[in-house]
Formats: sequence, structure tokens, C-alpha cells
Amino acid sequence: MAQVSITTAPEPITVAPVWTSDRSPICEASFSNRVLTDLRQQIGGTLSLRGINLKGADLRQVNLEGVDLSDADLSDTNLTGANLRNADLTRANLSHATLTNAYLDGVDLCHANLNHALCNGTSLVGGRLYQADLCRANLQRAYLVKVYAVEAQFQDAILDETDLRWANLSRTNFSGAYLRKLKLGFSIQRGANLQDVLSSEQRKTGM
Repeated sequence: MAQVSITTAPEPITVAPVWTSDRSPICEASFSNRVLTDLRQQIGGTLSLRGINLKGADLRQVNLEGVDLSDADLSDTNLTGANLRNADLTRANLSHATLTNAYLDGVDLCHANLNHALCNGTSLVGGRLYQADLCRANLQRAYLVKVYAVEAQFQDAILDETDLRWANLSRTNFSGAYLRKLKLGFSIQRGANLQDVLSSEQRKTGM
């Protein structure tokens, strides 16, 4: 059972166990917008689900805006269309997660694992991706304007029509990535590794 806390100056208050309005304990199977609404009403502050295990959960359209999900296991999770604006996903495991058309504007993904994540059409405006692992992630038509992606790993990722304008890509590794119609206007690319980047023709021919 996950512990839930609210952050108030100067110390966080931990509340456990946490119950929904019908007296059901929160668990991965019952995780939904209704549960989140109940928790927010009980706590009245910043919701913390730090370290929660939601591996493989169906969280389509769920509202996790501003929630602390640092160190959480969200691998193989379906977050299609979910609202994760301003959430804390520091060190979270999102490998093989589906984030199609999800909203992650202002999210903190520093040191997070998004290996093989499906991020088609994902909005990540102003997000923090410092040292995040996006190897083999599919970021087709993703909106990553103004992201802070210093030392992020994009090896073998798909960046087809991805928007990285005004992004900080210093020392970012794009080796083996597929770049087509990538928007890089006004981005910082100091020390970025673009070695062995594949063009559209190379990928078609398997070269």
C-alpha cells in the first residue's frame, strides 16, 4: 500500500493508510481519477505517491497534475492522454510506457528511465530531462519546446517531426537516432553527439 503525503512548510505530513470515500484502500488495481479526487479532498495539498508501483496499470486519461511520482515504477503503464503537467517524475521508471498524446508540460523527468517509451504526440513543453534515458523511445511529433535535456540519452530514438526549438541539448547523445524534419531552431547543441544519426533514406534501406 502506497503512503500518501502532503508537503507543507517546513515538513511533509505523511498519511497512511489512505482510503477512498467508499472505504476501499488505495491500490494499483483501483487507481483512477475518482481515487485521486478522494485523496486530494482528504489531504488538501500536494499529493505524494513517491515510490508507488503502478507497473502495467491502465491510467488512460488519468489526472496526475502536480503529483509527486518520484522513484515510481510506471513501466509498461498506459498513460495515453493522461495529464501529468508539473508532476515530479524524478528517477521514475517509465520504460515501455505509452504516453501517446499525454500532457507533461513542466514535468521533472531528471534521471528518469523512458527507454522504449511510446511518446507520439506527447507535449513536454518546458520539461526537465537532465540525464534522462530516452534510448529507443518513439518521440514522433512530440512537442519538446524549451526542454532542459542536458546530458540526456536519445540513442536509437525516433525523432520524426519532433519539435525541440529553444531546447537545451548540451552534451545530449543522439547517436543512432532517426531524425526527420526535426525542429531545432534556437536550441543549444553545445557538445551534443550527433554521430551515426540515421537519415530517412538510411532507415528505409536499412543502411
